[in-house]
Amino acid sequence: MALLAWPTSDLARIAHHAEGAEEAEAVREFAPQAARRAAGVGAHREAAAQYARALRFTHSVPPVERARLLEAYAEECAILDQNGEAITALQEAVTRWRVAGNALKEGEALAAVAWPLVRSGRNAEAEGASRQAITLLQAQPPLASSGVRTASRRTCACWTATARRRCAGPARPSRWPSASTTPRRWPPRTS
Repeated sequence: MALLAWPTSDLARIAHHAEGAEEAEAVREFAPQAARRAAGVGAHREAAAQYARALRFTHSVPPVERARLLEAYAEECAILDQNGEAITALQEAVTRWRVAGNALKEGEALAAVAWPLVRSGRNAEAEGASRQAITLLQAQPPLASSGVRTASRRTCACWTATARRRCAGPARPSRWPSASTTPRRWPPRTS
């Protein structure tokens, strides 16, 4: 394939041309790389666009691969305050992790979806997602990554409490949670 002869320094261009040529494998390979590179330099719109490009070519891949891309796409959308897109992507990721039989990752994705729900003023849904995440994560056997489970459960509880305390009232709260309750990296990285 002629695309592979291009310098890999221009991953976005390779992904763009691979999409035009309908080379699904090349898109799945180069678009996520371009997205990670863009995110690494703070170009979050470009990163979100590259993840979206990759997702258009992943409907027939194993659920785990698509779930990982959905989570990365949701993170970029959340950074851009595109909460609706982040929620949709994370909800699909929850489903994909469930299909894959990975309850730990399903719980972590449920925990992650709570934050954009709160930011969208959908507090009841955020609380429901948080409670589901806590239930799933508490049911997991002790693992080497139990600190991740504990952190996810605490984060869910914090977001739920924040939603109740600060966001009660109108559909769109007048005041968002403070920086002290906002995670530094959304969603919390686990691997």
